[in-house]
Amino acid sequence: MALAHLAVGLLAPLCIGTFWLSTVLVELFGALAAVAQVKRLVLSPGLWILIPALMAAGGSGAWLVRALKG
Repeated sequence: MALAHLAVGLLAPLCIGTFWLSTVLVELFGALAAVAQVKRLVLSPGLWILIPALMAAGGSGAWLVRALKG
């Protein structure tokens, strides 16, 4: 379970960082159509990856804390 928590714990901030970096870069250097495309990709599939990763990180973290407490 700790390995799963590590994996989703890394995936969630990686998604957020990717969303942020791609948005900044396309806003600075991209055309309007490219900005719209990046926004669409952040919404789907981006949020379909981010939200379950955040849920899994929270759930596995709660499970790990319960296992430590006994």
